[in-house]
Amino acid sequence: MQSALYLSNVTKWFVSLGNPADKSVAVDGVTLDVGETEFMAMVGPSGCGKSTLLRLIAGLEEPSAGKIYVGGRKVDGIPTRARNIGFMFQGYALFKHMSVVNNIAFGLKIRRVPKKERQRRIEELISLMGLEGLENRIPDQLSGGQQQRVGLARALAPKPSLLLLDEPFGAVDAKVRQKLRADTKRWQRELKIPTILVTHDQCEALELGDRVAVMNNGRFEQIDTPRNAYDRPASEFVARFIGRVNVFRTTFDRTSGRLFRRRQFEIMIRPEDIAIHSWNNGRPLPDRHVLGTIVNSAFLGHTVRFEVRLKKNGDLVTVSLPKHEAFASDLNPGREVSLALGDCQVFPV
Repeated sequence: MQSALYLSNVTKWFVSLGNPADKSVAVDGVTLDVGETEFMAMVGPSGCGKSTLLRLIAGLEEPSAGKIYVGGRKVDGIPTRARNIGFMFQGYALFKHMSVVNNIAFGLKIRRVPKKERQRRIEELISLMGLEGLENRIPDQLSGGQQQRVGLARALAPKPSLLLLDEPFGAVDAKVRQKLRADTKRWQRELKIPTILVTHDQCEALELGDRVAVMNNGRFEQIDTPRNAYDRPASEFVARFIGRVNVFRTTFDRTSGRLFRRRQFEIMIRPEDIAIHSWNNGRPLPDRHVLGTIVNSAFLGHTVRFEVRLKKNGDLVTVSLPKHEAFASDLNPGREVSLALGDCQVFPV
């Protein structure tokens, strides 16, 4: 099966104006293969290189090394307008003086699409995006969510072979953002267009991506399904960036699960993979348990979050329990408890 996008060892560095020998590497030898109908979410902290990589794919920057293929065609050196790529910028970059219809029509006019075909395509997108009744409004007369829909319709209008989305939901409030995420995923599935989303929001990446590419310092730390990136992180960076995670040291036998005094390991475990049990000093400590004291609790709606200080080393561990389970037990600050460690990553120190 032909890839929608293939990056081969793509690198981008920027040279200092004051010192040509001083190079700043933004993208560091990345390789990526995106399927024909895949939704790929690239996620990472600000400054990690993800937006630069998107600009390289779009042709707004040229790579310093490596090759870029779109639909099997090498596009290095080919201008942006000839790559047939839809690009939705952060902030949407709508033309302020143009109506909704004219914003959507812009790319079609540049490509000299006949008027009847152009009108038909605009009507399709107006209906798909739920923009009926807003055709003659200018961007300042639209809400943030409506502007996002217009920006996406404009990017989709020329029927691109690849769609690039750069932080598309950052300018709207939480409730609207949640709706737009669901709608964007639905539109992408309906249109079967390969899409790359760049975001710093881990929840957004997990919700939308068929796969997630976690980027750090210009490189991909892990490219995997959302579930594997969350449950089986390839590095401590991925574990800390995707979701909440506890990292602490203890004595742990990775084969039997027993805790031993003479073997130090670093444990990475999600808050929801820990169970809390009341502790009676008269009983032996079961396997895969550590002792601690509850120091704080917070009600978060469907869950209750506990902070527990470990008895052995003083580390603070976060535990997340369903509210019915938390309220059924006498779990209050000051209570000594044992923590049962569930699914976790174990690394020798």
